[in-house]
Amino acid sequence: MLKAWEFNQRLFKIHGHDDRYFHGLDKYTDYNYGRFLEAYIKNDGSTVLDVGANIGVTSIIAATALPRCSVMAFEPGEQNYRFLQKNISANHLSGIEAIRCAVGDRNLDHVGFAENSAWGCIDPNRSAHSEDPPCITIDSYLQGQSNLGSISAIKVDVEGFELNVLKGAKNTIRSHSPLFYLELNSWCLTTFGDVNPYRLLEYIGERFSHCYIVRAQVVGPVLQHIDLSTLQGRRDIVYTNMVQGMCVNDLVLSNKHLSL
Repeated sequence: MLKAWEFNQRLFKIHGHDDRYFHGLDKYTDYNYGRFLEAYIKNDGSTVLDVGANIGVTSIIAATALPRCSVMAFEPGEQNYRFLQKNISANHLSGIEAIRCAVGDRNLDHVGFAENSAWGCIDPNRSAHSEDPPCITIDSYLQGQSNLGSISAIKVDVEGFELNVLKGAKNTIRSHSPLFYLELNSWCLTTFGDVNPYRLLEYIGERFSHCYIVRAQVVGPVLQHIDLSTLQGRRDIVYTNMVQGMCVNDLVLSNKHLSL
């Protein structure tokens, strides 16, 4: 499938699956991710990581919002990866590098992965239809990169395995202090990752001094400060996520204060 998709008043050619994610793409898809990048990431030649890049929409947003920066796009699904490569090529976006692998808390030659368009996830049980891409940690992958500059932002959307990604990025967090743009999906955490959402939020609250929830509105401030250092604060966010947000919200994690 092929369609024209608009971001920042520019049209892009997008190839993808014949499914509700692809047909639902419009100019507001991941719009606030673009607003976040333009507001908080300097267009200074740094590198943005897109973990769970899917067919490349968020990578294209990053490359367009920050044209001087480079983008590393990690996608484990074979068909998604092919669409990702095709979309990079079709739109002449040489600043995006596509890498076919899963990202987690350990390095593995192969990991079970159930591809399902925008909803693919790690498959520890290796069902009959699962694929077997390699799995890397952010720390180990970046350690092997020569002439690597600063890592300014890391977007993470991995259908319930966000905690694993964070655990595999401890050194990167310490040495680069990147901003994380991370999906909180309580349903995916419990169903696919076997993780209580409180565990993820507790881990985040212990390691990031400033946390924010991305506001749903496309006007006004992008972020709203939240407190994950207390049990009540974590309860409030789980309630917001599961009851008000239909299990899907985006969080921004930082070790410095961000102006709202």
